[in-house]
Amino acid sequence: MIKYSLTVNKMLQWYEILIIILGSIIFIYVLGFIVNLGFVTTFKRKINQHRKAIIIILTQKREALFNLIEIMEKNGLNVDPRYFALLQDIDIKIFEAFYSLEAKKSRETLSYVKQDLIGIANKSASFQKNEEYKLSALSIASLDEQFRYLVAVYNADVIGYNYWIKFKPYAYIFLLNKSEKKDLMS
Repeated sequence: MIKYSLTVNKMLQWYEILIIILGSIIFIYVLGFIVNLGFVTTFKRKINQHRKAIIIILTQKREALFNLIEIMEKNGLNVDPRYFALLQDIDIKIFEAFYSLEAKKSRETLSYVKQDLIGIANKSASFQKNEEYKLSALSIASLDEQFRYLVAVYNADVIGYNYWIKFKPYAYIFLLNKSEKKDLMS
C-alpha cells in the first residue's frame, strides 16, 4: 500500500535562495526610492507654495507702506519724498527672482523704509493716537510677523528637501534628474 503525503519535502536550490534574496533587496530598494521620491515631491510642492506666499506678503507690505505714507502726509507729518521713491523703485517682479541680489536688496529696502516711517510716526504723540495709523501699523506688523513665519517654514522645508535629495542610496538618481540643492532664505 502506497501512502501519499500532502507535504513536499523539497529543499530550495542555492540559486532559488539567491533569487529570493536579490528580489527582496531590489523590492526594498525600490520601495525606499518611492518613499524618498514622495518626500522630495512633497517638500518641493511645499517650497513652491511658501515661495508664492512670501512674494504675496512682500507685495502687500510694499502697498501697506505706500498707504502709511499717504496717511502720514494726510495728517500733516513731513515724510521725506525719498521713501516714496525707494518704494516706487521696487518692482514686484523682482521678488519672483527670490535669490537674486536685487530681490534681497528690495527686501532690505522694505525693512529700512518701514523702520524709518514707524520711527517718524512714533515721534509724534498726537499721530500715534490716530486710528488710521494704528490700523496701518498693525497691518504692517502683522505682515512682518507672517513674513518671518513663512521664511522659517520655507527654510525648514528647504532643509528637508536638501536632505532627501542627498540621501546616499538615492542621491545619484536625483543627480541624474538634475535636482539641485536649494538655498536658504535670509
